[in-house]
Order: sequence, then C-alpha cells, then structure tokens
Amino acid sequence: MSQVLRNYLRYKSHLLVVDSNPLTAQQLQAYLPEAHFTIDTAELGELAWAKIEQQPPHVVICAQRLPDISGLVLCQRLKANPQKPDLQMTHFLLLLNNPDPQEQSLGLMAGVDGWLIQPLDPLEVQNKVKLGAQLYKTRSALDWTNKRLLTLRHLLCHLGLLDVRVGCLNRQALLESMPVVIAEAIAQQSQISCLQITVDQFPQLHATYGHKVMQEVLRAVAGRLSNNSHPQGVLYHHAPDGFLCLVPTEDIPPEVLGQRLLHVIRNHPISVAYGLLLPLTVSIAGIVCRPEHHPETCMTNILKELEQLTQDLKNAGGNRVRIAGLPALC
Repeated sequence: MSQVLRNYLRYKSHLLVVDSNPLTAQQLQAYLPEAHFTIDTAELGELAWAKIEQQPPHVVICAQRLPDISGLVLCQRLKANPQKPDLQMTHFLLLLNNPDPQEQSLGLMAGVDGWLIQPLDPLEVQNKVKLGAQLYKTRSALDWTNKRLLTLRHLLCHLGLLDVRVGCLNRQALLESMPVVIAEAIAQQSQISCLQITVDQFPQLHATYGHKVMQEVLRAVAGRLSNNSHPQGVLYHHAPDGFLCLVPTEDIPPEVLGQRLLHVIRNHPISVAYGLLLPLTVSIAGIVCRPEHHPETCMTNILKELEQLTQDLKNAGGNRVRIAGLPALC
C-alpha cells in the first residue's frame, strides 16, 4: 500500500459489520458515504474477532445472533480485554430485530454503546455511526493526552519538580522557571501577573485538624485553583500554606482572576476525611509588572513584594484580594 493511500485511509473511519446476512452490509454501504468510511464485513463472530485483532475498527455493528457466538460475547471480549485495553475505545453498536428491553439491559452490562433496530433507518444509521466514529477519535485523543501527561508527571517527579502530595509543581520548579518566564516577557515587552494565594489561619487549622487533613485541603485547593485559573497560568506550591500562580499574559485583568480564585475557595467548603466539610478563605496578593531588567533581580523583587503584600492582607484579616504594580523594581 502506498504512503499516499495510507494517509488517505487514516482520515477515514473504519467500520466492521458482523452479520451472517450479507444484505445488512450492503444496506450500510449504501447508507454511509465512502468518502468518510471504509467498511469491512464478517459473517462469524470468531472471524470478526480475528479482524479486530489485526486492525481495530473505530465502530463495530454486530448482530445479536450469529452462527457461532453471540454479539454480546463479542462485545464483552472487545470491551474487557486486559491484553488489549485500547479496544475499549471501539464504539460497539448492537443490531436488534426489535427493541427488547431485556436484551438492551444485557447489552449495557456487556459494554454495548448503542443499538440499531431492524429495519434500518438510513438517517439513524448515519447519525449513530458518525457519532460513534467521533467518540472513538475523542477517546483516542484523550488517551494520548493522558499518556503524555503521565510521562510528564514521571519526568517532573524524577527531576524533583513536582509536589506529589499536593498535585502541582513545587517551589524548586518555581525558582527554576520564573527567570525564564521573566526573560520571555522582557524579550516580548509584555507584562506578567503573579498571584500568591495563601490559606488564611493555616497554622490554627493545622493544629486543629492535623497534617493529614491539611494535605487533603491543600490538594483540594490546588485542584480548584488549577481548574479556575487562566489556561496559560502555571500553579506552584510555593509555601507550606499557599501557592503562587504565574500568568504570562495580558488578556485577563489580574483583579478579575484574583476575585475568581477567591470566590471559588470561599463559596464552597472543602470536603476532607470522615465527611468533614471545612470552610476556607484565602488571601490573594498580586504583582503586575512589565520586566525590563535582569530576570533574577526582577524575580527577587517580585517575591519580596508578594511576601509583604501577603503579610499586610493577613494583618487586615485575610479573605481579600490586593493587586499592586511593580514598575520601579523591575
């Protein structure tokens, strides 16, 4: 097979039709455009399984009753195969002669993703097969992304840059990456925003609930901050009682981001061990600057000013946001 043909087929969804009646495959070929699908057929379940192992399809349409094994057995074999977990992404449609609730219930238990009822409706076939192909591609993309993230996590752990207990980058990662971010801002003549988020009353909470519970609290806080920060923001576990979020962009006002992060912690208690719901508040100190000088000097000044702002917020009772500019020190 030529490389051009391989590239062409790669963008087409592969459909496997399993039915002892050849008219079924002919119908499906008539309903589905050749430009988007390649269709293979098998009259027996075991033959279909051999084809699945050789070339996993995106979508399988399988009759409930076959001469050798049932469609449910084939589906279960495909969806629960520890040797080939990638087969779980294949979208499995079971072909039924009538909408039998009992057979549909058994199908769900076997891992069936959907049904097609005889006689086949062209529009229903097109919609369900297209949806199945899209779901397959989405699952594949998510699986690839998860594997990449897992690899990156292992690398960060190996380099000592990840706080595994909290689930985000640690202070060492901050000290190594922040000069790079500042240098890029200097080169691009752009500004950066640094938000330091500190859990209010952390020493008292630690003394009351203990180290294990507070680790759960910090992990939950880190998750909320990551999910609600700017897409390009990076979160670091900067101190025992808090985090630093570095946002190297200008398209979101730091006051807006700070208020969003404040509310997402304050408005929803943290669920920890033994069903405990722990109300929390945070203090958020922010520095916005347009670096113009040496990255290391600018980083030292930013961290120093953040600590001072954070202390002022604690003295004022916490549970608030304060954003300051830093034109003179950078």
